[in-house]
Amino acid sequence: MKVKHTFLLIFLIVAGFVVGGAIAQVTQGIGMLSWLSHSATIGIDAGKPAYIDLAFIQLALGFQMKLNVAEVVFMIAAVIVGRKLR
Repeated sequence: MKVKHTFLLIFLIVAGFVVGGAIAQVTQGIGMLSWLSHSATIGIDAGKPAYIDLAFIQLALGFQMKLNVAEVVFMIAAVIVGRKLR
C-alpha cells in the first residue's frame, strides 16, 4: 500500500509541474496573472558543463532546471492533495 501511495505522489508532483508549466505559458501575456510566469534557473549551465578529464575518460556534467511560480504552486498543491488521499 505504501508503494502505491509513493507512485501516486510522484505522479501528482509530475502532473503539478506539467499543469503549472501550461498555466505559466497561458498567463504570460495577461497583466494581472503574469507573476505566475516569473521563473528562475538553477543548476550548472548546460551550455558550459563541468568537465572531468581522467586519463581514460572525459565526463561532462551539467544539470539545469527552470522553475516558475505556477509550477511551484501546483507542486505544493499536489503534495497536499497526495497527503490528503492517504
